[in-house]
This record gives sequence, C-alpha cells and structure tokens, in this order.
Amino acid sequence: MAKFNFPRSPGTDRKNPFEDERGENPFAEIGPRPSGDENPYAASGAEAQHSDPPGPGHYVITLPNRSRRVLAFGATGTLLAVFGVAMAAAGVATQGNWTWGVGYGIPIQLIGLATSLPSWIFGSSDLRAMRAGAMDATGRRQTRIGFMLGVLGVLIGTVPVLGWCALLIAYALAI
Repeated sequence: MAKFNFPRSPGTDRKNPFEDERGENPFAEIGPRPSGDENPYAASGAEAQHSDPPGPGHYVITLPNRSRRVLAFGATGTLLAVFGVAMAAAGVATQGNWTWGVGYGIPIQLIGLATSLPSWIFGSSDLRAMRAGAMDATGRRQTRIGFMLGVLGVLIGTVPVLGWCALLIAYALAI
C-alpha cells in the first residue's frame, strides 16, 4: 500500500504580521519611546499637558424638568372635561333631548381627554424618573399636581363619553 501524504496547510508558511525583518515587534512598548518628532501619531505638547480625561462630572447626568408642561396639560384637560360635561348638561336641559348633549359635550370631552392623557403619561414617567434620580426634582410638586389633574381629567372625560356611547347603543337597539 502506498504511503499517504497529507496536504500542507495554507497557514504553515505564513509570516507574523507583527514582526519585522529582525523578528521584533515594532508596535511593542519595549525600550525607549520615540519622541513627537519621530512618531507622526504622537500627541502634541499642548495636548499632552491635559492629564485629566473628561469624566462623568463634565456631563449633564439628569434629564430636564417638564413640570410646567405636565401641569399645563393636566389643567387644560381637566377644565375641558368639566366644560364638556357642563355643555352636555346644558344641551340636555335646554333642548330636552339627550342627543343634543352628545353633540355639545362629546367633542369638548374628547379634546379634554387628548390633553389629559399625555399629562397622566408624562407625569407618571417624570415622577418615576425623579424618584430614581434621573430627572431634576425641583418641579416634583408641580409634576405631581399635573399628574393628578391628568388622571382626574381622564376620569371626568371618560365616564360621560362611555355613558353617551351606551345611550347611543341602547337607542340604536330600541329603534
């Protein structure tokens, strides 16, 4: 039987890329370091004087405060929801038919919901960030008030809208 010769691996004659002709690594930090004139990649003398790299103290580490926005959205949404309920009650009282209340109250209540819901969402996330220390806590009181107004506006606006929807469904089924 003939003797089998294994093929040579393509990497056996490979040269080490980190060795020069003398077998030394030119990138190693053994021996004296070249000065700025010999090394084109060395830092200039002015840059070498800064020994402190910028650390966490050089950057803003807290989120900005959004308490005014949360309070404005909450107050606007709650006022619109209350105004929508009052308009619906006035429509029912003046016309004597509950469908007029739907026409007057629902659009205003929906606009109130559209401003109360962001106040609820922003307020809860901002209060959570303030408790964690990730947000500036100077407006915590305003944020909490805006959050509560947002929740109140959503409740005041949602209950009548659901009631009007139930009345519309009941009216449609009765016909």
